[in-house]
Amino acid sequence: KSEDNDFFGYKSHVAMTTERIVTGLEVTSGEAPDGKYLPQLVEKSKKAGIKVKEVIGDAAYSGKDNLTYGKTENIKDVKELQDNIIEVEKKIVKLAKEKKVISNEVPFEVMTHVFQTRIIKLEELYYKIITENDKNYVQIFDENITEDKFEISNIEKKKINKKIRIFIY
Repeated sequence: KSEDNDFFGYKSHVAMTTERIVTGLEVTSGEAPDGKYLPQLVEKSKKAGIKVKEVIGDAAYSGKDNLTYGKTENIKDVKELQDNIIEVEKKIVKLAKEKKVISNEVPFEVMTHVFQTRIIKLEELYYKIITENDKNYVQIFDENITEDKFEISNIEKKKINKKIRIFIY
């Protein structure tokens, strides 16, 4: 993936038991977001006769929709710290801005998605706000990788379609 090109290829989203037995599978185009498929994977696992008690996944699976889904289905999130994540993120962002590591112009809502990215070179990390179908989305990327786009709300119109550096160096 890149800022200008979609990912060419496919992703597999897999549910499995602790014994590594595959109980659910979703195959999508490469640019599809990971976390979106958690409910489908859980339902496929249940249909396969698995009693789903807990879910382990990377940060892409810890979005609000999945946390809500997990609670309604009585599925325990192994990362019990989820309830405190936003407060911790706010403290990190505040400290980073005080230390002039993060630009003061970067909205907190964008930073919450930075914590979920798989991009390693933070000094080359940018974000861009795009509008599609009257909704605003943030894309986080470096020179080579565009992460999933996330819907956001409180964004100044002047920041739409601008490539903005996140970290100051």
